[in-house]
Amino acid sequence: MGYQYYHYDPSSGAAVAFAAVFGLTTVIHIWQMIRTRTWYLTPFVIGGIFEAIGYLCRFISATETPNWTMKPYVGQSLLLLLAPALFAASVYMILGRIIRMLNAGSISLIRPSWLTKIFVTGDVLSFLVQSGGGGMLAKANSQDSVKLGENMIIGGLFIQIIFFGFFIVVSIVFHRRMLSTPMHHMVVTEVPWNQYMKILYTVSVLIMIRSIYRVAEYVQGSNGYLQSKEAFIYVFDAALMFACCIILNWWHPSKIVSSRKKVENVGDHEMLNNTHYDNTHNPESQAINMSRGKEWRHDDTPDTRSVQSPISNQFGPTSEKHEGEEPSTMIDQVHNDLSKSPEEKRKNVEKAGRRPMGPEDEN
Repeated sequence: MGYQYYHYDPSSGAAVAFAAVFGLTTVIHIWQMIRTRTWYLTPFVIGGIFEAIGYLCRFISATETPNWTMKPYVGQSLLLLLAPALFAASVYMILGRIIRMLNAGSISLIRPSWLTKIFVTGDVLSFLVQSGGGGMLAKANSQDSVKLGENMIIGGLFIQIIFFGFFIVVSIVFHRRMLSTPMHHMVVTEVPWNQYMKILYTVSVLIMIRSIYRVAEYVQGSNGYLQSKEAFIYVFDAALMFACCIILNWWHPSKIVSSRKKVENVGDHEMLNNTHYDNTHNPESQAINMSRGKEWRHDDTPDTRSVQSPISNQFGPTSEKHEGEEPSTMIDQVHNDLSKSPEEKRKNVEKAGRRPMGPEDEN
């Protein structure tokens, strides 16, 4: 045999245990995805299926000890090698949705429309290179074939680490910029974006540690120390990837999607507040009004002979009142106030004990 499948007797108990827990967490992920329609988590679900089937294949190999066959070995090798790349694809998409949810694309190093495309493309490239290397390694019948397959896997893992490392940098830069903007004080009470950024970091670090372990494993080669001890694959691969699955079960990204409407509502209220402020205090708004010949001030009134009161438009024409007659309704009172001349308004102000209106107020 050109390539020795295992350098130890695989544990059937550990394999079946992880097959069961990965199967359970994946079923929960499928239910959560369908219930919340978070279809962008499909790669993550497929990754969970890969993990469950991979450890099931490993269990089959354990039952064949020492006469291992190729199919279960190839199945567990490829599926366990490729599953984290699928986890990473969904992690990339989660960040893109956080940025779009916050309408904060302007402070991201990469535009949200390109962010997912760039990182998922790198992830697919890593996936394909690792697949090719794993397939070549499984069919190896010489030492040269084994070495070539291992080098392809190492190359694919390096691609994954480079893209994932850049992704973490993009995430940190966005997070810091977001925290430094006044907007985050308003948004933090509406949506758990800050919490999900920390969850994203946790999952990313777990995947990165696993990828570094795999690089070290294949750099050492099939006869290296890491491949000679079964405990390493469960500590630095199985346990870390299971932790990723459980974390996103508990803090499911569907909360980000459901919070999008809250952010949009907050943005609408903020826009209304800003619009109100601009219309009353912004010099640019006043300049626009002046250019239209409609400069409005607190002491100005429209010519009621040419401009009909908007209240009259809404409630119908108001009844005319003779001078000195008390208005019978609030609408009549408003109409009378609008009809008063600046001289009458000045007298009313003086009677009320306020500062009389000077010539500079009329200009």
